[in-house]
Amino acid sequence: MNAYDPKDIPLPVFHWQRTQGVSRTTLWRLEKQGLRILHVGGKRFIRPSDWVAFIEQQDAKAKENQP
Repeated sequence: MNAYDPKDIPLPVFHWQRTQGVSRTTLWRLEKQGLRILHVGGKRFIRPSDWVAFIEQQDAKAKENQP
């Protein structure tokens, strides 16, 4: 069981759009690639830990594919 971490509160998708400079379309595409997005009451949220894990996973894949 994971302990509660107040720093890992899900943030609205628009937060990630502003801070990371990504569009709605890009976030949709990233969700299709495996980014975990929480859907609650018609709104969408991303946990900071899920964002970091996804970016690290994509970075590792990119490094594997380099010659």
